[in-house]
Amino acid sequence: MTARLVRTCAVCGSGPTELHHPTCRPGPELPYFDPGLRIVLCSGGSVHNHHDRVGEALRDLGLAFLPSGANPLSYRVVTLAMHAGYFADADRGLILADGAASRSLQRLLLEVDEALSNTEEAAA
Repeated sequence: MTARLVRTCAVCGSGPTELHHPTCRPGPELPYFDPGLRIVLCSGGSVHNHHDRVGEALRDLGLAFLPSGANPLSYRVVTLAMHAGYFADADRGLILADGAASRSLQRLLLEVDEALSNTEEAAA
């Protein structure tokens, strides 16, 4: 089975597009936290340029990179939530790029579950 990649912007349906990593990275030039977790956003040649708009929103919230002292797992969840809110504000569902992105989201959510389970066990 061939992976199907969404080829138009998940917000407005236009192009050209870039793959965007909604859980970001710890700092400039560092690898993405979840390299397979991607959404497709229109970029430079587009009237809307949602890729840059989302980047601006992250910078405005102080979330472009992992803040000093922040929990990396919590940061990844918060940035993903910010993206979900951005899509909701545009009256869109959060659309991932392909099946590999869905699998990456699954891994992130299982990691969150494990962290919560460990916290509950430590509290008991």
